[in-house]
Amino acid sequence: MTDDTCQKLRTHMVNTQVRPSDVTSYPIIHAFLTVPREKFVPSDKGSIAYADAPIILGKQRQLMEARSFGKMLNTLQPKREDAVLIIAAGLGYSAAIFSQLVDSVIAIEDDPELAQEAEAALNRAQYHNAVILEAELTEGVKNAGPFDMIFIDAGVQCIPDILLEQLNEGGKIGATFVTDNFGEFRLGVKTSGSVDWRPMFTVMAPLLPGFVKTEAFTL
Repeated sequence: MTDDTCQKLRTHMVNTQVRPSDVTSYPIIHAFLTVPREKFVPSDKGSIAYADAPIILGKQRQLMEARSFGKMLNTLQPKREDAVLIIAAGLGYSAAIFSQLVDSVIAIEDDPELAQEAEAALNRAQYHNAVILEAELTEGVKNAGPFDMIFIDAGVQCIPDILLEQLNEGGKIGATFVTDNFGEFRLGVKTSGSVDWRPMFTVMAPLLPGFVKTEAFTL
């Protein structure tokens, strides 16, 4: 696809997916209009990059539709001075969008191939305030925190304490909690050392290994 065609598709995506989801923040809308989504999907899926549906990236990762991601960003309301940690970077699209909204982004991915491809995509797009690190998703990046915001780009049933400890006092965390066939995006705010969660809207996402509750053994 030509650059002109991709820009028209981005504009259509914003007008038919993002704006109708009550996303009114100009910085968020501008980020969706400018980040080349087609550069952050597998090469054979560039033609469907702007479809109103999740895109399978492989390695148990998917790129969520812009409609849901826009609502999440609108809920989180990132600020320009924020330092953000993203869990499950995929091919780097969420990191690219956040890079247009905040001061710095560290996104982690535990699959070496995905991490390498995501970092290459960010470098080609010249988003120099965002980096992709290969790391255990459940561990975060303790030596780089604490962070003003943590975004988990997948579904969870529980979140390890070690990640919550990397959130600044007053910081925000966003995650999609999945139970059976129901998913709910929740906003957490850290107050007095603990995170208080609020349900925001329904949405589905694939569960991350390591973020799944284990059944307690009983006799």
